[in-house]
Amino acid sequence: MGALALSSSASDAAVRTLVNSARGWWLDKNLVKLARRTAFKETNEDEFDQAVAFCREKNLSPMSGQLYAFVFNKDDAKKRNMVIVTSIMGYRAIANRSGDYMPGPTKAFFDPGAKNSLINPRGLVRAEGGADRFIHGGWKNVTEEALWESFAPIIKSGSDDDAYEWVDTGEVWADSGKPKKKRRLRQGAEVQEILDPKKEGWHRMPDVMLKKCAEAAALRRGWPEDLSGLYVEEEVHRSQVIDADYVDLTPSEMVAKAETDARIEKIGGPSIFAAFDAAGTLERVEIGKFFDRVDAHTRNLKPEDVASFAVRNREALREFWGRAKNDALTLKTILETRSSAATPASQANGHDGAAGTAAPRSESQTDSGPDTGAADPSLSSDAAAKLKSALLADVAQLRTRSDFDSWERDAKAHLEKLPEQMRSEVQAELDHRRADIR
Repeated sequence: MGALALSSSASDAAVRTLVNSARGWWLDKNLVKLARRTAFKETNEDEFDQAVAFCREKNLSPMSGQLYAFVFNKDDAKKRNMVIVTSIMGYRAIANRSGDYMPGPTKAFFDPGAKNSLINPRGLVRAEGGADRFIHGGWKNVTEEALWESFAPIIKSGSDDDAYEWVDTGEVWADSGKPKKKRRLRQGAEVQEILDPKKEGWHRMPDVMLKKCAEAAALRRGWPEDLSGLYVEEEVHRSQVIDADYVDLTPSEMVAKAETDARIEKIGGPSIFAAFDAAGTLERVEIGKFFDRVDAHTRNLKPEDVASFAVRNREALREFWGRAKNDALTLKTILETRSSAATPASQANGHDGAAGTAAPRSESQTDSGPDTGAADPSLSSDAAAKLKSALLADVAQLRTRSDFDSWERDAKAHLEKLPEQMRSEVQAELDHRRADIR
């Protein structure tokens, strides 16, 4: 096949014929150069050869917008990874060549209550997409669902430039020798979630974008031998943004996370398990309701019962801190006040935590805890007895060596409130039960 020069005199019809031919563009050096400059511009030599070989195998053309090559971790040779991303038209073309494909309808679903001018201007909730495949003697429908929160490219953005900082990555640029830096949000900066302004399609036609994600999932399910490992561009958008920075998740990781998020959403959304009774019965609480549930539960409890609650739910409170830092810090203050527990100076000076003794400890705080000396004189004998009883109940629930070590560290402040005799009794029981697991 002769070379086709890409000049102003080139025939558009000839270009279309070559691009769409069954054996076409990769045999023409000018079109290969064009692909190298456009759809595959981020690839190195080996990746480019791999991308062209993929096009030959799947009979797809980057010049007609059927596929692109995205390179993740471009600056890290050990993590660098190229992913071929197709358009929905490329997906449909592959399925159509199988001879057993029939396109199906796509639908978008809206909810006025879901409207949010920053992250969901039209209140789009989910989309469905599907196709029919002729298999086992008849047409079978394959339908998949895509949720807005799973695929919409929502980022966290600072309110002004002061919210960001440049930090060293520990690497240097090969050409200049200058240190590489990355832009990130400052810790504690005021941020808000917004729909990524760089992804214009999600602003102009969000329903179309989400329907493509649903249709691609359905085609991948219906034609796994042809489409396994391929993703459409719209599915990649969510994987590229987080905290206003572009990160290096692969599309397969992003899709797996989206599927997990969808399953979690069907059972009520992300939740935390906590024990609200002395027996330690676990209760599943949605993250968005966790603060109010704990606040309401501890509001009328006695100080020693609040302290016992914090110790019993130290892991749940830590998880809440990891998921909702600002709310967790507020809850931490509330629980400390209600339990009358003194806050170690290392935590009062800005160290993050979940609640009371459930907070991560400062490196400057030793395992033995603050040296407070005698018991809390404000604690009545009745209150001390109840606190001792609550601590013993917690000890009875410990099962592993790690549980014992963690509990003893976290409960130190409460133990020191007890009179020496009661403190010794709790410590003796702790040592006795811990000896049983050795």
